Amino acid sequence: MPRPVAYRPPMRRTVIDSLLAGASYREAAGSASIPWRTWCDWTKQHLSGGHSDPDVDALIAEARASYAKASTAITAQVRIAGAKDWRAAAFLLQHRQGDAKARHDEKRARWEAEIAEHRANGDHVERHEVTGSTAADEIRRRVARLTESAATGGGAVGPDGGGGDGALDGVAVLGATGSTPTSR
Repeated sequence: MPRPVAYRPPMRRTVIDSLLAGASYREAAGSASIPWRTWCDWTKQHLSGGHSDPDVDALIAEARASYAKASTAITAQVRIAGAKDWRAAAFLLQHRQGDAKARHDEKRARWEAEIAEHRANGDHVERHEVTGSTAADEIRRRVARLTESAATGGGAVGPDGGGGDGALDGVAVLGATGSTPTSR
């Protein structure tokens, strides 16, 4: 983790000029040698009531205004250039917002890591939703049939010749007893 950086006055001009030129916050912070994590911390403090350093607070406020101004200018450029060829400006505007797929992939990776961690700890709970009354009624009938079969001590064999879980032979149903593909 990079060490936090103390605010220096030349940072302000570099960040603001970069943002007005169309850079993202990450690019502008990098051009001023401000680690991204430090920039995020400064922004979080600014948004939650103000940074303890008034210069940093002013930098974040001015940076947000400069970013908005640049976005407005790019949007105006898209409208003007739309008569001929708007693609370059539209591309720039779209990519200043960041790659939506990359953000989604990052979130998904975090969720999958969290699930894997919960599974490793043994406290992961699978949740499944059954929609439609027909499916719920069918599940209730199968549960009753399995319960009766277990009470009589017989093997749970369903009407399809499978193991009573409603699946054909060779098809695993998650959560069903003995439902591994090798055991059926």
